[in-house]
Amino acid sequence: MNYLSKSNNRFKKLQIIVVKELLVIRTLVQQKRRNPRRKKRYNIKLNPREEIQLVFCKSQLMMKKVNNINQNIKNQYYRAKVCWDF
Repeated sequence: MNYLSKSNNRFKKLQIIVVKELLVIRTLVQQKRRNPRRKKRYNIKLNPREEIQLVFCKSQLMMKKVNNINQNIKNQYYRAKVCWDF
C-alpha cells in the first residue's frame, strides 16, 4: 500500500510519529556526545522515505534500516523505538 497517496489524515498522523522518533534519536545522540569518556561523534541521517518506512517496520527490519549506525547507539535506538506503538 502507498501510505502517502491515500489520505491526508493518515499522512498527518504519519508525520507526527516520524517527528517523535527523530526526537528520540536526537536526544540519544546528544547524551552520547556529552559523555566525556566517549569522544566519538555519531551522525544519523535519514531521508524522509526512510523515516516513514521506519514507522511501519517491525523490530528486525528497523534494525536493518539503521545498520550503519554504531552498535552501541543501535541498541539504544532499538530500545527507544520499541516503546512506540506500531
